[in-house]
Amino acid sequence: AAAAAAAAATMSSINSDVDMDDAENKDSANTSTDLDPQKTQQPLANHIRFFKNGRAMGKTGVAFNDVIPGTYHPAVSCYMDGSAQLNFGPHFVYPPKDVPADTKIIPVSELCPMPPLPEDAMEFVLSTGGSGGNGSSGTATPKKIFFSKRTNDGIVAAFKELVRTEATVRREAHEKHLGLHRREIAAMRRERGLDATLS
Repeated sequence: AAAAAAAAATMSSINSDVDMDDAENKDSANTSTDLDPQKTQQPLANHIRFFKNGRAMGKTGVAFNDVIPGTYHPAVSCYMDGSAQLNFGPHFVYPPKDVPADTKIIPVSELCPMPPLPEDAMEFVLSTGGSGGNGSSGTATPKKIFFSKRTNDGIVAAFKELVRTEATVRREAHEKHLGLHRREIAAMRRERGLDATLS
């Protein structure tokens, strides 16, 4: 099944959808100008499509087809006093609708995964498993311990505490951001008379 991104995402034989949350303009997408027919054909390869209030712009929303596989990051160019507010997910005021059954929407926010738990970060940093290939279970295979056996115990303890502290701060900041994001999207959905329940 093809995977799709709701803003722009890693593409490797996947579809990349761009969801443009238009919070103020509730006009039907049918009022937008159809894109070039050659570009709005049903996508067969990597592609980028645009949505307005959850509905595909033009016939299918496809603006670019046969995109070279890779990781793509969204960018906005504003003129003079122009401004733009972007929502990279994982929740949207107007989630994309009528997406092909074999297409999975993946928000661009997944390019920034949840930071690991402090214990997992500790295990990763204290070994070179992150750069040493994968084992049969699909997890990183540790190669050697970061510190030698002759390293002072105080230095090791201090280093572990630093790793634990940084990992805790990063994890808590990410969770705080997700909570704020959920509240903002839920409030915007309520303002528009939409279901504010977020999965």
